[in-house]
Amino acid sequence: HALLVCPHAVALRQAMRNHWHLPPEEDLVRTGPDWLLMLVLNNSLEVLANFFMLLWHIWSIRNKVVHEGASPFIASSVTFLIRYMRSLLEIRQHEDHVDLKGKRTLEPTARIEV
Repeated sequence: HALLVCPHAVALRQAMRNHWHLPPEEDLVRTGPDWLLMLVLNNSLEVLANFFMLLWHIWSIRNKVVHEGASPFIASSVTFLIRYMRSLLEIRQHEDHVDLKGKRTLEPTARIEV
């Protein structure tokens, strides 16, 4: 319910459609146990990345509402998601680039065998 049916989730998805490619609403109706698998199989990597980023943010907003009594605002969520995704894509394109907050690509570490 919190991720797909909640009025805030629906409103945020609609607002993000002005900025991101997302799966069609009719594909988000739970039609059976394989609805999520079908969503993954029928959409591009870009659409899935956008959708899962949106789900992650909706869940974090839900936690703030439940645990902190925060009020969700669509406009601030849209701004946050656009900026966050843009910064992640910039990091991916410029692997040696480190932004002001210290975000960068993860370097593989050597595995120590004991």
